[in-house]
Order: sequence, then C-alpha cells, then structure tokens
Amino acid sequence: MTIKPSPPGLQPEHYDEIEALLMTTGPGRAFLAEHARRARQSESARVLAAIERLEARLDALAPEFRNKAVSGVSEAPPTHRASPAPAARAEAASPAGDPRLSALSRLDSLPLVDRLALFA
Repeated sequence: MTIKPSPPGLQPEHYDEIEALLMTTGPGRAFLAEHARRARQSESARVLAAIERLEARLDALAPEFRNKAVSGVSEAPPTHRASPAPAARAEAASPAGDPRLSALSRLDSLPLVDRLALFA
C-alpha cells in the first residue's frame, strides 16, 4: 500500500474547512459518518489480515520449536523481564478460553530475532 500525497495546493486547514462545510447539512454529516465507518472497517480488515499472517508464520515455525524442545535443545529464557509478558497480562485480564491468548503466548515465547523475522 502506498500513501498518495495531497493534491498540489491543498493544505491541512482546507480539510478542516471542507469538513465544517459538510457538517452543516444532513447529507454531509451522513457522508462523513459513512466515510468514517468505511475507514474503520478497512483498517480493521488490514489489522486482521496482519494477525492472520503472523499466526500463519507462527504455525509454520511451531514444528521447528517443538522439535527443539523434544530433542532437549532450547534457548535460555530472558532474565531481564521486570513485568509479566504481554500475553500473560492479557490472559489475566481476559476471559479464559480465548484462542487468541494461546497465539499471543506462543508469539511472546519466541526469541526476539524470530519475533522480528515475522515482520520481514
């Protein structure tokens, strides 16, 4: 996805003026509300797609980590953590049985280099 620049001559304050003008009419307010709804829906879809890609990569890595655990090869756990892991905090604050918690826990247990590789 590429971010397109604003048309030449259009300044940020112009957007405020256009919005104020649209807010003066019922159809304008309806248009802005629908635009905001569609933008939220689109952003939610992009976030869910990113989560699904992360889960797919994690699932692809899972056999490798299971094999290391079975053969006794494991990496030393980090000792610098001062607070619980994000997944542990989420688990404590969320209802039990949420399938996302186990995925977050698996992501959090990966070594840093592997977590960063998920975004490459």
